[in-house]
Parts: sequence; C-alpha cells; structure tokens
Amino acid sequence: MYQKNVTIKLCALIVICIFIAFPLLAGGTKPEEEAMERPAKAEVITITVWDQFGYEGLTAAGPAMDKLVEIYEERNPNIKIERTYVPQPNIRDQLRIAVSGGTEPHMWYTWPAAAVLASYARPGHIIDLTPAANRLGWFNKLPQLIINRNSYKGKLYAYPTEQDYMLIYYNKDIFREVGIQVPKTYKEFHSNCKKLKSAGYIPVAFGNRDKWPATNGLSYFFALMAGRELQEEVWFGDTLWNNPSYVEACKEFLDWVDRGYFPKGFNGIDFGEANSLFMMGDAAMNFTGTWMIEDFVNNATFDLGTFFLPQIKPDLPQATMMGEGSQWSISSRYPKDEQEECIKFLDFLMSEENYKIWIEEGSLVPIVKGGLNWDMFEVSQVIKETFINGDKMAQVNGYDLHTTTPESVTETLYNNLQLMLDKEITPVQFLKAMDDSWKKAKAADEIWVP
Repeated sequence: MYQKNVTIKLCALIVICIFIAFPLLAGGTKPEEEAMERPAKAEVITITVWDQFGYEGLTAAGPAMDKLVEIYEERNPNIKIERTYVPQPNIRDQLRIAVSGGTEPHMWYTWPAAAVLASYARPGHIIDLTPAANRLGWFNKLPQLIINRNSYKGKLYAYPTEQDYMLIYYNKDIFREVGIQVPKTYKEFHSNCKKLKSAGYIPVAFGNRDKWPATNGLSYFFALMAGRELQEEVWFGDTLWNNPSYVEACKEFLDWVDRGYFPKGFNGIDFGEANSLFMMGDAAMNFTGTWMIEDFVNNATFDLGTFFLPQIKPDLPQATMMGEGSQWSISSRYPKDEQEECIKFLDFLMSEENYKIWIEEGSLVPIVKGGLNWDMFEVSQVIKETFINGDKMAQVNGYDLHTTTPESVTETLYNNLQLMLDKEITPVQFLKAMDDSWKKAKAADEIWVP
C-alpha cells in the first residue's frame, strides 16, 4: 500500500515537472522574463508652440493649424503639441521677454525676419536650420530672396511662410462706370486716377496713421524705381540711402500726394479706416498687400479685381515688394532630441501634402519657389490670378523695408517717412536721417547679413 502511494505521488510529481518545464523546452519564457522583454511604452515628448494663427481677421489660420496638429499627433502618438495662440500685435514683445528670461517655447511663428531674426541668431537663441534644410530639401522649395531674408551669415535660422506682395485692389464696377481699364502703362494709371477724381471718387484708399503702411508703399516704389540690385547694395554694401534712385522713388510717392490720389488727411487715417473707404465704394482702388486678399474677397459687395503697377522706368522691369508674413524658428534651449522633433513637425507643417489645408482652411498661402499649382485648390479666381502674377516677378521683386531694417532704424523709417509725406521734411532729409540711423545700427552690429 505504501509503495503504491509512493508510485502515485512520484507519477504526479513527474507530470507537474513536465507541465512546468514544457514551455521552457519549447522556447518559452518565465513570466518575469516576459515582462522584462516586453517593449516599454514610448515616452511622450511635449513640444510647446507659439503662433499668431487666430480665428478671424488677417491671421485666421487657427482652424488649419488645429487640424494639422491633430493629424500630426495621430500619426505620432509619442508627440504632444502644446499650442498657444498669441495675437499678432503682442507676439513679438512676448517672445522677446520670454527669450530673455529663458522661458520661450520650443518653436514659434512670428515676424519679422532679417534684422530681427538676426537678433535671435547672433547670440545663439535659435538653432541653425541649414543641416535640416539640406537634408529635407527646403532650399529647393523656397525662392532665393526669401531664403536670404531668413538667413544670417550664411546659415538658415527660420522657415518662412505666407507669401506677401504689394499690389493694387480695384473696384471693377467703378472702373466700368467711369469707362477705364486696368492700366497697361504707368501713364494710363495716371490717366485713370484723373478720371476717377473727376467722377467724384477717391482714386486710391490709403491711410498712414499706423506708420507702417507707408513703408510698404515706399518698398513698392523702390522695387519699381531702384531695383533689387541697388537695394542690396544699400543693405549689404556701402551705398547710401540718400542715392539718386531712392530720392526719385520718394519724389514719386510724394507725386501721388500732390495729385490728390489719396484721401485728405491720409496720415491721420488708420489702416482699417482706409480699407473701409475702399470696401464702402468711396475709393476706386486700394494700395496694400496680399495679406488683405482673403478678407476683401469674402466681404466685397462689388466685383473685385487686382493688378500690379506697370513698369515705371524703362531700364527696370515691372516688380513689386515681396516678403514673408512670418517664419518658424526653433529654440536652442531644449535638448537635441526635442529640437529634432521640432524639425520633424516643422517639415510636416510645410510639406506639400498640407498646402491644401493651409490655403482652403487657413487662408494662408505658403511660399513656394516657382509658385503653386493653383488648379489644385478651390479658392477665388481673384486669389489665384493675383499670386500667379506676383510669382512671375519673383526674380526681380524687391524687399519689404520695415521687416528688413533693425528695430532702431525702423523707428526712424516710420517717423521720418510720415513727416516726408506730410511735407515737413524733404526726400533728401528723410534719406539722410535713414543714413544716420543706419550708420549707428552698423556700429552696434545690428545690421542683418544673409
């Protein structure tokens, strides 16, 4: 009986041992080993972002940005984009304070480029994007002028977007009423303005109480009457602001004042009020940029059109002011792996697959070398034609003055240009003031060098 019980117990023990050993013999693992070998869940990396994409007005790309963030997070579950909307008038100052205090986000979208961008690049607050641009093909996507404006001493420090051009908006209904056409020559433009005045219309809506609109206007005249080459001799060489071509361009701007093309008291009219004169039908044309095009297209109660001013000087081609609305930069304060995640996110944001979202849902036109294929997008024909025509001049278009000069020089530009248009100082006096300010900025190493 004892032997039988021992035999039964021994058989049971053998069965138990086989049961335990079988998984090991079959290549299995112990529970604790299985836990050790199971891949750990990827750590979530949070990328903080500041941008000026609101939900109405001139910067209403907020819905597009929200959608792109959602898509990116779905594709990259280990990345969390913590986005903060900072209104455009405030973002420059808030960013400056944040950077000085070491509390800036990982990446931001703000303006302007050139000298202000250089003020962040010079002390090393933002990373050099040149290696990423070479690796990801960014240089092949952007016009050279725009690359230059976002570079400092041969290195790219920002990715620009929002294509900006200066142009003329016009009311086709008024043009038909007065019996005029889009001018093919500058002489025809003057003739049109004379007829519009005789018919009781303000020829050109324009207000300069904010001071910056006149700098865009002068940028346009510099593009047409000085040319990009001379502008770059002033920016990067020893050519003075007080040069014959700049004097001539300033006088041409004043000629529009003398001929009464602008509303009376235009230096006391703000940007919004000037736009209202155009939208209400008091002015036949509006002298501003493409940053207004979506707003005008959506709200005009008349047949809206656009054109670029014709060639003024026979030795210089038709051109306009070209710039970027703002640009993306990445802070150098964060770890390298987080900087690399910012680069990946930036490359996604500005990839061709997302142009449709930016344009159709954000009213934002990406800057693309050679221009966009507008057949791909469902937008107004006015928008398509405007950018197609602006892109044709990309090789000769000029600089945006107030987003290129250092901030100390910009103040001189704002104040003295307003005085010149009020005829309190002459063009030569204005340009000499610019030279004095420019000289001081050079001595302080504030000048932007691409």
